[in-house]
Amino acid sequence: MQRFESLRQFIGYRGLVPGKRSTGETGRRGGITKAANGRFRHRLVESAWT
Repeated sequence: MQRFESLRQFIGYRGLVPGKRSTGETGRRGGITKAANGRFRHRLVESAWT
């Protein structure tokens, strides 16, 4: 964790980016995409539930 200057860098490194849909001027953000490692995503969700 110490090698990252910010949480944003860590999130980008792990691939935990929100999904985004946009049409014209409107845009929506969704849940995290499946770009991240499946095991890491699973553990993240499990820890959020507890």
